[in-house]
Amino acid sequence: MALRDDLKIIWDHFVRMLVYLAAETVLVLLIRWNPGHFPSERMESLERVLSWFMVATVVLFTVTCFLLLVLSSWRELFGARKVGGKNGQIHSVFL
Repeated sequence: MALRDDLKIIWDHFVRMLVYLAAETVLVLLIRWNPGHFPSERMESLERVLSWFMVATVVLFTVTCFLLLVLSSWRELFGARKVGGKNGQIHSVFL
């Protein structure tokens, strides 16, 4: 059950990442179009900043997924131990 919850959280992060990347792509396209006829140096610097935000979004998503999967594995491997249940039942106890 915990793995399913972790995968749902990862899916939610994936959807958010797609929304962020779509918004950043639209902003880059607007900057390249330059409807306000701003100086090109300013627009190029904004485009560089947005490119780094795109990279950071993907890296943050990857790190978050990795940490959630490690947490799920940790919970599966070390989270269950005997806690005085009936007939020696094992109850999940997170460390």
